[in-house]
Amino acid sequence: MEPSKAGFNEYDYLFKFILVGAAGVGKTSMIVQYCDNAFKLSYSATLGVDFRIKSIKLNDKVVKLQIWDTAGQERYSHISPVYFRGCHGCIVVYDMTDPQSLSSAEAYLNKATNDYGIPFGCALLVGNKADLKYERKVRRDDAMEVARKFNAGYIEASAKTADQVDEVFSSLAETIIEKYQKGELTIESAPKPNKTIIKGNNIEIRK
Repeated sequence: MEPSKAGFNEYDYLFKFILVGAAGVGKTSMIVQYCDNAFKLSYSATLGVDFRIKSIKLNDKVVKLQIWDTAGQERYSHISPVYFRGCHGCIVVYDMTDPQSLSSAEAYLNKATNDYGIPFGCALLVGNKADLKYERKVRRDDAMEVARKFNAGYIEASAKTADQVDEVFSSLAETIIEKYQKGELTIESAPKPNKTIIKGNNIEIRK
């Protein structure tokens, strides 16, 4: 998708996305590839959370994304509920070469949709490291079955080669906009004349 040339505060939609998953699945690599078009073989473990901002254009609308990167290590998992607050979409990442990471992803999807208030259908399961096709140990059908349990979307991508990385973020944004336009995400109030907020998620939509 074409990056927006709008100013920092000029946008039509503002979405907060959170990336979760086991340690080492490539959450940070995916965000860096998406925001900076760069890839490194290793990163320091994320302590707590970090976030980036990127604006894109979808159907002539500027969408501003706040993308939150969480620590995947279990010792930091207690912070997750705090950072799920106000999220409009959840991207759950697993490593296609590591079956255990899919089990962790399933647990995160369960928490996101049943405990942390991610709207129905606004989660996305992402299989990372698609470039390692000869090392793959998770079948596509198995991963898709996990996604279906939680009405989540599914994409396979590579943070290393950038394959499908843009689609990870743009497709989730498109899903949320579509649900809003269909009335599946409803408006609770309009605190300012030119703004409305999707109920329960503090999403800002400028008209």
